[in-house]
Amino acid sequence: MAVVIIGFFMLIILGITGMMIYLTIEQTKATLAAEQPAGQNTAQEPEKTQEPAQAPPAPIPVDPVTVDASFAPTNDHLASMANGSYCLDNKDGTSKPIYPIQTVGCWNDLAQRWTFSSTSKTLQNKISGNCLTAKNELAAVGDEVGLDICTLSPKQNQWEYTNTKQLRLANNVSLCLDAGDPNALKLATCDANSQSQKFQIPAEFTPGVEFVNGDHVLARYGTTTAMCLDNWDDKRADQEQIGLADCHKHPAQRWTYDKVSKRLINGSSSLCLTSSDKIEGSKIGLKTCDGANKNQMWTWDTTNNALALSVNKTMCATVDPSIVSKGRPGLTLRTCDKSPTQTWAKESTQYAE
Repeated sequence: MAVVIIGFFMLIILGITGMMIYLTIEQTKATLAAEQPAGQNTAQEPEKTQEPAQAPPAPIPVDPVTVDASFAPTNDHLASMANGSYCLDNKDGTSKPIYPIQTVGCWNDLAQRWTFSSTSKTLQNKISGNCLTAKNELAAVGDEVGLDICTLSPKQNQWEYTNTKQLRLANNVSLCLDAGDPNALKLATCDANSQSQKFQIPAEFTPGVEFVNGDHVLARYGTTTAMCLDNWDDKRADQEQIGLADCHKHPAQRWTYDKVSKRLINGSSSLCLTSSDKIEGSKIGLKTCDGANKNQMWTWDTTNNALALSVNKTMCATVDPSIVSKGRPGLTLRTCDKSPTQTWAKESTQYAE
């Protein structure tokens, strides 16, 4: 019996001891938790991998070519910036639809006057009343550009003038007017760096006009009927010899004298009156205008109404009946002598065809 009682007390003692140990452990945990800073977790968490920084979205490219709303020619010239002396021209001044048109030497004629409508976006030629038009409705690179009725498809005759001085189709802004070939305006892929695609309204379409400004140059010699200085056969390439022909209204007989460069520029070809040399008997023809060619520089002698070669003013442009082409007398350089064959005059008469 005593053994049983002793065992019972031993169990009680062991239970109390275990309980005390348990309470001591819990109290220790509580103390540690109270000493730990708020929010800190003693448990080790796996280190998180930092996400790479996202690159900012690329900016949307801005088209540097914009429409120039200030473009408003009214019966003005439009000069090609590939050659400032060339202007957009209604070939032969016709009122009929024509493809292509051209750029020729700037001169004072309605065939080179243009008006732009910001409402209809059309560019109308003064002398014909027709509008600048791409030949094909489904416009493409290489298509000719001419003049046609202004009520044609907007896809063909609506234009925008840009801040880069280009004329582009309003309905296909990748295509621009191009004067790379001065005899035939065409459409080309727009290139803001191309001078042949740039046009501007010249403040004064010749740097300084004296003597003639898109006029005829008339020659009266002996008792013959007056004739006009003529680009024989209306050639657009250099030619060694030109002369006179019966007066007519074609630009082949229209001339502009630039008193700054001292050049006499032909209206249909934009070539310059050129002597082959500075000596007696030199032929006079037409050549590409060249700032370094002194044989293209002429002085207008207002006293004697003569054209003297500026580099040698003792030599004058002279009608030479010994040089004949199709019955037309040619031009040579001769010693200035105030003779009728060296007498010239400005003539603004509107001749027949």
